[in-house]
Amino acid sequence: MASPLAFKEANVVFYPPAGMEDEVLPLHVRRCDGALVSCWQLTAEEIEEVIRTRGVVWLSVMGHWLPQVLVAGRKADVI
Repeated sequence: MASPLAFKEANVVFYPPAGMEDEVLPLHVRRCDGALVSCWQLTAEEIEEVIRTRGVVWLSVMGHWLPQVLVAGRKADVI
């Protein structure tokens, strides 16, 4: 599964809930203009699948409402 990455523009870190440190990684985000931007690294297998499916990716958002989201391949599109 993709892993969250730290990046120089990040200005907030969301840490795992107590007791879940072995299952959940810290999430570095850039909070600006009403948005939270995070950076993710796909595994080699995921990259192969994205190539095989001609760029198809999936997004899962927890909860009952779908917030506005943007999935991008370039930092300039989100920051």
